[in-house]
This record gives sequence, structure tokens and C-alpha cells, in this order.
Amino acid sequence: MCSVYQDPKWRLGDKCLCNEESLNILGNVFNRGGNNASHVTNKLTKCRQSFYVLGSAGVLYPGATPDVQAYLYKCICQPTLTYGLEGTSSIAIQMRRLESVQGRLIKQSLGLSKLPHNTALLKALNIEKSEDIVNRNVLSLYNRIFKVESPARRLMQHLLSRFIIYGKTVLGTLLDRVVSMGESPTKRAFNSQHVPETSVTNNDGLVDSIRLLLFTDKFTKPYIFT
Repeated sequence: MCSVYQDPKWRLGDKCLCNEESLNILGNVFNRGGNNASHVTNKLTKCRQSFYVLGSAGVLYPGATPDVQAYLYKCICQPTLTYGLEGTSSIAIQMRRLESVQGRLIKQSLGLSKLPHNTALLKALNIEKSEDIVNRNVLSLYNRIFKVESPARRLMQHLLSRFIIYGKTVLGTLLDRVVSMGESPTKRAFNSQHVPETSVTNNDGLVDSIRLLLFTDKFTKPYIFT
């Protein structure tokens, strides 16, 4: 393969059009590499901005009670963090970035250091992992595409037919993501299967203990005991 690559030149009349490394279209960032790295970076920045804007509303410790802090995060920050990710190709390292930033923000809202593990803490606050939200949105988008006649539906029908006949998917497509999740693409396309609103399970003694500690007065109102 030739290592020398020259960008194509585009012209509109007498005007030369520039080649862009990435484009932001309705909040979704598409880069020339075809991955979601640029989009994730943009969402991380927007999520941090929305989080710190809520500081005066009590999202930063010591402020509101943990359940209020979690509510504010889930209603404002988390949708900002996961917006549009169902429509981009999924890369594991980018999903780990989402989980890492989400964990740090939650621990900051509780006045905790970066050392505690995220899983039990998020469950205690009934906060879903970002990856679970994105996966649910992928299944919802995939099902909705098949309900409306459109070019997207015809393309998806072609990809699904190809998968049924040859057992192969095109890497990076929505169908590929559904299959990689272990879901049946045929059932998800034509059956109105209920997608659970949350994947958080609370039948865990450790989670219950953390929740109990988070809601004690000494934790939520430390200034009273100083």
C-alpha cells in the first residue's frame, strides 16, 4: 500500500472547499476515521459543562441529598453524555471513557475521592451504566427504523437479508451492534418487544449498605456535626 496520501480537492464553481477532519451535524460529530472518538469527546465536554452548571442547584457536595443529586444527574447530565451514541459505531475504549467520567462526576457530587469502585456506588443511587443506556437506545432505534418506510428501512432490510442468508454483518452498522449484543435482529426488527427502562438491580447487600450510609444525616449534612 502506498504510504503517500493526498486529500481530494473539491470545488463549488470558482470556490475551493476545505476538507474537514470532523463535522458536527445536529449534535452528532462525525470524523474522517469513521469512529465515535470525536463524538464521545464532544459529549464528555458537554456533560461536564452541564454538571458544573448544576453546582448552584446542589449537585456538588455538600449540597442536596444524594437522591436529588442522582435525579439531577440522570435527568440532565446522563442524557447529554449518551446523546447520539446509538447512531455511531461503537468502540469499547470509548465506552470505557464514558463510564470513567460518569463515575468521577458521581463521586465528586458525593464528596468522595476517585478511589472507590463505581459499580456498587452507582447501583446504590439507581444510576445505570452508560453502556446499558446506549445499548437500550440501539435496540429502540433499530426497531423504530423498521416501523417507518424510508431509505434507512430499505438499507436495514437489505443488511438483515444478507445476515439471514450468509450469517455476516457489515462492521459498524446498527445491525452489527444488535447482533454483537447477543440479540436476535429479526425479533428486534418486527416484534414490539418491551425494552426495560432500567438495568439497575438492587438485590445486593453491599449496595443496600452503601445506600444506607449515603442517606445518613452525618453524610448529607456534615456541617451540622462540625
